[in-house]
Amino acid sequence: MTPADVISVAQWVLLILICYLVLAIASLLVTFLLKRLWWQLKVGVTLVCFGLILVDHNVNMETRAIRLVCLVFVCILLSIRSWKDRTMAARIVHLEEQVKILKSKSREMESWRIRCVILSCCLVLVCCILCLVVYLALRVYFAIHNSEYLEETVRNSLYEEILKLEG
Repeated sequence: MTPADVISVAQWVLLILICYLVLAIASLLVTFLLKRLWWQLKVGVTLVCFGLILVDHNVNMETRAIRLVCLVFVCILLSIRSWKDRTMAARIVHLEEQVKILKSKSREMESWRIRCVILSCCLVLVCCILCLVVYLALRVYFAIHNSEYLEETVRNSLYEEILKLEG
């Protein structure tokens, strides 16, 4: 392959990536616009039906009430509500899940904190006991060492006294 061929392939790959990006953005935009348009069409038809029900003076109030109830049921079936409300509801559900996760993590951290406090208390207790054992061992060592020294000193002084008395 020549350098010109490599450049040509690289240009084609770049062109394909740019086309893919443009098509992806266009499809997202069209999908968003169609959802908005569908919502606006549902709201417009509902408002027109509502207006026609209220304008029709040839029927009595019971018929109007029944028509309005039917219109409300149709609105519920078509789920005519704000698009932002759905995203807000999804956010609320997501936040509730996050709160549950944070509560469980908080309980877990509290149990770890209690374990750490207990462990540190045990560690301090073990260190105190170890220091006491070392202290007692040193006292015994020095007591034994001093008694041997004292014994030797007394023996030497007695030996000197005996030598003085003999001499």
